[in-house]
Amino acid sequence: MFFIPLELGTKFLIVYPAIRANCRWYGRAVTRFRTQDKAVWLTIDDGPHPEDTPQLLKLLKQHNAQATFFVIGRQVQKHPELAQAILCDGHTLANHSQTHPVLFFWSFLQSWLSREIDQGNQSLREATGEASRWFRAPAGMANLFLHFLLCDRNMKLIGWSARGFDGLFHNTEAMAGRIHKSIQPGAIILLHEGRRDRQGRPTNVILAETILGRLTTEGYAFIVPDEENFL
Repeated sequence: MFFIPLELGTKFLIVYPAIRANCRWYGRAVTRFRTQDKAVWLTIDDGPHPEDTPQLLKLLKQHNAQATFFVIGRQVQKHPELAQAILCDGHTLANHSQTHPVLFFWSFLQSWLSREIDQGNQSLREATGEASRWFRAPAGMANLFLHFLLCDRNMKLIGWSARGFDGLFHNTEAMAGRIHKSIQPGAIILLHEGRRDRQGRPTNVILAETILGRLTTEGYAFIVPDEENFL
């Protein structure tokens, strides 16, 4: 009987930190940055998207905001011109895996994880001439192998501290409220591309416009922080 709780406890120690977003049990995940100013880091996942990305770039320009787009490699392969447009507008690109295998990424073996990271970087390199030193795991899930692989590649795992669950829900006001509750200087905001509500409206773009407008009014600047300030 002793071995049953021991086995369950061992499985918990293996599974929990892998499926818990931004968990630091296995290694570091950047979830904030150090700043003396009212500044936040806007990060946008799952693009580039042929409809959303141009609209997001327009919004960012209107609010004089910088952002980092954590892009999926196969999307970059489909829309290399959008990856280039992101860089041309003064924003940064980062690796969000090659295929975004959200359901099983946490349980991937070392070889599969390597393929997702390296092919994602290769897609970025082919489209823009440069890869990224930043990686965001699908749904923020990261097992022990991932931390070792990123360390070997001198890459940093980037998480978040403010999210509205815009990949799951459609109520933009409610999502904006969730994000706003977590805002303070040094926050990392998580948004997405490519979602639509039942009426076909681009909920992610609407949410981005709400967040940009509200925080700009409150005196926040949207910046991409230096790595030396990562927390």
